[in-house]
Amino acid sequence: MSKKVIFAAMPIGDNDHIAIAFKKYLDKVDIAIVESEKVFRKFCDINNVYIKNVYEYKGLETIEIVYDSIKNNKNILVVSNDGYPNIQDFATPLIQELIKNNIEIDIIPGPNSILQSLFFSGFDNSSGQFYFAGRIPNQDTINFLNSLSNINCPIILICIPFLNQHLEHISKIFPSRQIAICVDLSKPTQKIIRCSTKDAVDLVKKYRIFPFNFDIVNGWKTNIHAFYSYYTLVIS
Repeated sequence: MSKKVIFAAMPIGDNDHIAIAFKKYLDKVDIAIVESEKVFRKFCDINNVYIKNVYEYKGLETIEIVYDSIKNNKNILVVSNDGYPNIQDFATPLIQELIKNNIEIDIIPGPNSILQSLFFSGFDNSSGQFYFAGRIPNQDTINFLNSLSNINCPIILICIPFLNQHLEHISKIFPSRQIAICVDLSKPTQKIIRCSTKDAVDLVKKYRIFPFNFDIVNGWKTNIHAFYSYYTLVIS
């Protein structure tokens, strides 16, 4: 089995941001392993591509499909709904399984909400250091945020959902710091809110037309392919 498995970063907003190499490879794909078939097929429609064999990832069952496809010399693509498929998404166990079995993997790089949010925050990152804390948990939130309070570099968070509630906690645990809330990254509706953590709740209420889901790196993002918004928060 020498065929490599290709992973790709999906656009996080504007479909025009799709990597050229990704668009070229789409025309060659025989098998796609995805997070959501509905979301992926909508993405393919936008890009005028039809892929017959699309499978949602379901653990070991899906891995067997990948092995069979490699044996039959098929071109394989693995993607999540947006961004990189192994960051806050399903692909890590698959990647580890392929590495364990000496199967070559590759990534077609693309948009990354974490780095884009850090850029839009405008916070000093001359040291090159930042801390990605992942999603804010909906339980034990205060202890989670307290564990980050002594980190001095920019902190990037994802929030799903309860944005206002999480901002209330952030304003108390990080009272003298700045925050950037990035909304709808890469879309025409992109909005970057930069303020003190104390002012964040009141400012966000002015824009409180957001759907259910959120991401925090002190920046926000919305997925063009799905019916939810993705927000990232960055704390300076």
